[in-house]
Amino acid sequence: MHAVELKQSPGHSQMLVTEQSHILRQSQLSLLHQAAFINAPADVTMTCEEAAVFTVTDLAYTNGETGSCEIAGSVHGLVSGSFDACGGTQTITWTFTI
Repeated sequence: MHAVELKQSPGHSQMLVTEQSHILRQSQLSLLHQAAFINAPADVTMTCEEAAVFTVTDLAYTNGETGSCEIAGSVHGLVSGSFDACGGTQTITWTFTI
C-alpha cells in the first residue's frame, strides 16, 4: 500500500510517497480433547438387599492432557427413582460441565 503525504513549508512544497507494510498473521487453534468419564459403570441388576446397602461413588473424568490443557476432576452421582420389595428402578446420573 502506498500513502501520499504533502508537506509544505514557506516557499516549498514537497510530495512524499511512502510505503506502508501490513502483516496479517492467522493462527489456527486446536480445540482441547473432550473430557470423558474414566471406567464408567455398566448397568447392573441388584437384589433388594444389595440395593439397600449400595453406596454411590464419585466418578472421575479427564481429557488425557496435562498442564494447562488438562480437564480433569470427579463428580458425585445423583440417585433418582425408587424400589421396594416388588422391585423398581434407580438411576444414578453423573454430570460434569467444563
